[in-house]
Amino acid sequence: MRSLSDDAFIKFFQFYIRNSGICAKVLPEGNREQLRSMLKNCSASYPAGFIPFFEKIIVSDEIPNAWATPILEGILCHFLYRFGNLAPPKEWTPKSSLPDATALAKIILSWLEPNPFLWEKIDRISDALNVCSSLPGAADNAEPLLFCQYRLSSHEDPGEAENMETLTGEDLRHISCSTVRGKISESVILLASNLLKKKTRLPPLLFPLLIRFATDPHPGVRVSILKHLPLFGQYDTEGAWKLFRAAFQHPHPQLWPYGEPFLWDQCNEHFDNIKHYLARIRSEAFDTTAKTWGKVSALACMLRHIPEDQLINELIALDNQYAWQGVAEAFEVRITQKNNRDVVLLTANKFLSVIRNGQDVCQLEWFYDWLSELSDAAPYSAIQLYENLLSKADDPDLTFKVITMRNHLEMI
Repeated sequence: MRSLSDDAFIKFFQFYIRNSGICAKVLPEGNREQLRSMLKNCSASYPAGFIPFFEKIIVSDEIPNAWATPILEGILCHFLYRFGNLAPPKEWTPKSSLPDATALAKIILSWLEPNPFLWEKIDRISDALNVCSSLPGAADNAEPLLFCQYRLSSHEDPGEAENMETLTGEDLRHISCSTVRGKISESVILLASNLLKKKTRLPPLLFPLLIRFATDPHPGVRVSILKHLPLFGQYDTEGAWKLFRAAFQHPHPQLWPYGEPFLWDQCNEHFDNIKHYLARIRSEAFDTTAKTWGKVSALACMLRHIPEDQLINELIALDNQYAWQGVAEAFEVRITQKNNRDVVLLTANKFLSVIRNGQDVCQLEWFYDWLSELSDAAPYSAIQLYENLLSKADDPDLTFKVITMRNHLEMI
């Protein structure tokens, strides 16, 4: 059957929007690009009015399917403006009768599954799938979501880097949130965590898809799994460890810091697993991950998994400023929790006790930064540590700094 010409479609569109009460703007005949832009913008402002129009196009034998694509694009923008992180343009004004997030997600997914021609706007689709997976009603859309996620799991973006070894940690983070596979891997683990939170059994194909992304050849894609692994681990510890092991079978050196939050969360109950990875960090990636090693090791020390003397001797032998900074970060996190404060202070005093001379003290900028944080949380405890620090300071500038800060605390 013959398709409508562009001019005929414009007339049909004008008739539809006037009779539907959407708007009464007259379009110039023959201006295809302007019409596509208007379809997108109108759909973004008034999805309730254009959802039926989209469906009329799909079922029609005369209207080319290509006219449905800008409508989907507009509705995806509306969805991301309201429920995602896409900033709307200043002139965007949504009309009334707005569909809720779960209902709109269901409509979008029902359109994508049977209509392959709609998948040309991959960036918007991958963003929308990410939002769909985190909605409270994601369980109702799990099957079509999983279909879409599998469809994009082998997408070519990101491609292989020309020199993988030159990638920085920031490069990996950018790839995780700006590429198709990076976004979809995040979508998959968000969906899985959402289902587990509601005590809904995972579909049989979901965990294998998680493993697939955890072993993706590009480390940036694995970052998307690792950054949500602590949440996933709250509901499925065994599954989370399987994903962690998979991600670090052959890791990029810059990948290790992204595993730190999971190691931190699991340190108390699963140190037997963690000590293996602390050893691997020292042997495989200490130049890039010393801070992570120091932070997790210090937590293990405060939890009595590692003897204080052992850790202190290792830190002295390693002589790495970033490892000490990791220790300070561990102190800072734990000191804010009142039930942990005594343990932290005892450990901190123990660390100070091994400082042998003023030169060592002067190099511990990480400790000064931490003491400033401690001053607000526990001023009297901070005074004790300042006294200990002052007894070891033989540099005039450092002595003045410590005395000034101590006097300030005593006035609080």
